[in-house]
Amino acid sequence: MKPLTFRTKIVATIGPACYSADVLREMMLAGMNVASAA
Repeated sequence: MKPLTFRTKIVATIGPACYSADVLREMMLAGMNVASAA
């Protein structure tokens, strides 16, 4: 039997406060997997 694996994703909505590359980089380093532009 295969062990259970969880594929939890962190989804972030990107708005005006997050448009800089530095902020997006920090969000990715913190674990963001998917970004959606608002």
